[in-house]
Amino acid sequence: MRRFAGAEVATLRAIGQQVGLLLRVSRLLAEARQQRAEAEAAEARYHNLLDRVPAGVWRTNQAGHILDVNPPGASRRSSPTWGGSPGSRCTPNTPPMLDIRKSSPSDPG
Repeated sequence: MRRFAGAEVATLRAIGQQVGLLLRVSRLLAEARQQRAEAEAAEARYHNLLDRVPAGVWRTNQAGHILDVNPPGASRRSSPTWGGSPGSRCTPNTPPMLDIRKSSPSDPG
């Protein structure tokens, strides 16, 4: 049986630590990928439900600006009362057309 010198032991320990870190990072990446896939699936289910509901539904930020709206809500928001245009659809990247803190469908404010 071979005995390792002090420098060899230190090198083997350092290699072992590096391998351990790589295994941990690999496991964390796999977990992150799994969590991302689960989040994307949940988001797809949310959007599927939101798009199929017959009532107008929208989501706002804390300031009251509409961030997302389903098709029935978008068609309602396209009326002049809501400040939209025919066929408009609000998405997270669309600037808000209505501040619900200051106005409502019956009082465009």
